[in-house]
Amino acid sequence: MASQKGSYADDLKEPVPDARSGSLTKRGLISGACALSTIGLGAYLFGRAVKASPLPFPKSAQGLTRLRVSLPMSAVCVAPIVAAEHYGIFRSYGIEPSFLSWTKTDALLETLATAKADIGIGMIMQFMKPLEQGYNVKLVAGTHGGCMRIVGSKKQGISSDITSLKGKTIGLTDINGFAYNTFALLLHQHGINPNKDVAWRSYPDPLLPMALEKRDIQAYAGSDPLMYLAQERANGDLIEILSNLSGSWHNLACCVVATGTDTLKRDRQTIYNFSMAALAAAELCANDPEKVAQFYKQYSKSNANLDDIVKILTMQTHHVHPMKEDLCNQIRLYTQQLRDIGVFNSTTDPGVFSKRITENLVAERRS
Repeated sequence: MASQKGSYADDLKEPVPDARSGSLTKRGLISGACALSTIGLGAYLFGRAVKASPLPFPKSAQGLTRLRVSLPMSAVCVAPIVAAEHYGIFRSYGIEPSFLSWTKTDALLETLATAKADIGIGMIMQFMKPLEQGYNVKLVAGTHGGCMRIVGSKKQGISSDITSLKGKTIGLTDINGFAYNTFALLLHQHGINPNKDVAWRSYPDPLLPMALEKRDIQAYAGSDPLMYLAQERANGDLIEILSNLSGSWHNLACCVVATGTDTLKRDRQTIYNFSMAALAAAELCANDPEKVAQFYKQYSKSNANLDDIVKILTMQTHHVHPMKEDLCNQIRLYTQQLRDIGVFNSTTDPGVFSKRITENLVAERRS
């Protein structure tokens, strides 16, 4: 099996601050083992960590609240968050964000757990298993849907018919990570047993097309811009089979705004304001993706050009950004499905769990 690697590359111009290295494994997330403790998060999970300072968030010279935001800068789906700073959306909500780019799930989880970031933007599936294990973070708002897909080679017998995947091998960057969880659920929903009907092999992102060409895999799964660019360069050979907008997921969010519970205690209103700014940015993207893409392109080191970025943003659902009961209901659905395929414990109650890990900030809004 090829070596594993995170799905996202660091696209910030400035260097990412050093983070403590750790051995949090994706298999631990799948199996339910408390692997989070191996990177120093165990105490945080069970309330033994030092509490975050009760002091208010720092202010800029202009009186704006400063927030540190951890997000995957190379993922096109975060373009609205980045553009929101340029177009004054955060300023209108009294916020001055600074961005830290994460490259692996471990880094995202740790920046929140160790208070290196106040806000985290990531895939719902990155948070779900750690949250079941007691990870002390709340999900407060969805940001969009539709940034992950499986594509397959027509030359190797793959078609848009999901059953064409039976007996085939699917490549991805982490065989036990959030991409696997996402597509294992989708395959299960469409009558394909993710453990018996298909095989999985992991490769670093750059080697996936080569593995397909060598016929070691017949399809591969991942996020944009990787998947979009792969199709564009395949001379018509790659066809989309499933996305995280397929079937009953067509109106669900896949990425969220998350924050630590101690951060919420410091200033709920500021977290609410950030969430509302993020959703305003998402609406800007839904209505004018080119405007968002033009600014985001300056911060992206991916090979996607401006037209590519616009097309990717258009394919995503940036008008889908649930909060309050809507987010809770979507999390309950994901929880039930994760339990159905054995990723979650059979004793986890979807209703109770979804209420525990989401936060109703709308009800806390102050005049």
